[in-house]
Amino acid sequence: MRDLVAQGKPLAITGWGTATWRGAADVAPRSNEIVEYDTATGAPVRLNGDYVRDEASQAAYLAEQRS
Repeated sequence: MRDLVAQGKPLAITGWGTATWRGAADVAPRSNEIVEYDTATGAPVRLNGDYVRDEASQAAYLAEQRS
């Protein structure tokens, strides 16, 4: 982000986050593919497997983005 701001142009961060489940970093940026969607409506229905939350990995990733 510092590199983007250094260009002297306006910068808007409109969304930011990371996946919070164990193993998400191994499949990033496809970590959002764990959601099953309704084929008719496109609405999210359920997760397509069992996932364990891992906030420690999420925090480590966010800390890396600061540097």
